[in-house]
Amino acid sequence: DPNERNNLHTKEHRMLKKMKERLEEYRKYIVPPVTEKADPASDPNNYNGYWTPGWC
Repeated sequence: DPNERNNLHTKEHRMLKKMKERLEEYRKYIVPPVTEKADPASDPNNYNGYWTPGWC
């Protein structure tokens, strides 16, 4: 189903299993994102609706 118009999970059990196994393998290597606390000084409302890091 190259256009992904049909849900093939009921017909393609082996393929679904293989895809799930691959996904689980990838999950072993997921690195959580580094998130920072929101900086109130970066609020676009402080800068006429936009904010840039200043270098471009």
